[in-house]
Amino acid sequence: MKLLFLLASIFSIYSFEEFLTPLDKTGIEHFQIKNIDFIYVINLDRRPERWIRSQKALNAYGINPYRLLAYDGKKLTKEMIHALCVPLNDEQIKWLNPSIYLEKTHKLVKYKQLKESNILVNRSEAIFTNQNSLGAMGCTYSHLAILKDAIDSNYENILVLEDDFIIKKDPHLISDLIDEANQEIGYGNWDILFLDNWHEIKAGNYPVLKRYTYSYPNFDPMDRNIMAYSIPRSTSLNSILARFGTYSMVISKIGAKKIFSQFQKNKVFHPIDVELFKINILNMFEVKEHYIKVDDSTSDTKN
Repeated sequence: MKLLFLLASIFSIYSFEEFLTPLDKTGIEHFQIKNIDFIYVINLDRRPERWIRSQKALNAYGINPYRLLAYDGKKLTKEMIHALCVPLNDEQIKWLNPSIYLEKTHKLVKYKQLKESNILVNRSEAIFTNQNSLGAMGCTYSHLAILKDAIDSNYENILVLEDDFIIKKDPHLISDLIDEANQEIGYGNWDILFLDNWHEIKAGNYPVLKRYTYSYPNFDPMDRNIMAYSIPRSTSLNSILARFGTYSMVISKIGAKKIFSQFQKNKVFHPIDVELFKINILNMFEVKEHYIKVDDSTSDTKN
């Protein structure tokens, strides 16, 4: 109990909001899509070639996006990771074999690996996380910076793209998609529109969620098969409960506030795509046919 109190006290002194740098959007010529207030492309400073490719792909449709310089996982500080991550209790550490962030080496190392090597870990300084890489945590920070900017700017709808996207349909058709969602699903009844069909890509090969309390803090998957849920709700959209991938999505004003407030309350335990389906008040939909999908040949969050 004393250990849990110690961990909780360590984490409580940090807030991830402290590390979200306000976006500088002055002097930017921003060509938009109807029904979309702002378009963000998340791109690492050390990946300029991806930004050039992304910008060129959208410019072909008369769209000039904003480059959100991604938070680089390799440059996150101990304080930033503390502020973002859920502190793990003894049960989680026992069963999950989580990764431990070691400040001296700036690496994540498996707990059992250290234990078997008889390497002592200062529990008051170590950061435990599960299934998160430093890159995934940097990605989460990048999305949080966008959500905060969208909320502060009072945007009605935003388009968020990660720089490994592939355009399959004219992006201006997203405007009609939003109109359809408002009319057939109802304004205020949708929070995220994913612009690819992940369920089609997976072709029925969906993971089954675990039901252990240490696997999903603040979330109990009553239906362990929620990843398979995909029900037609409008002409072009299916209602979903869970999926992977945050590389192309429209987020409403209400959705942005829901996500941000939940992260403020619960912090993160998994990569952001898993955290999203743990928010049970979030209304998520995906297109029946791809509009903008991912080029999954490479990923900056896994390394």
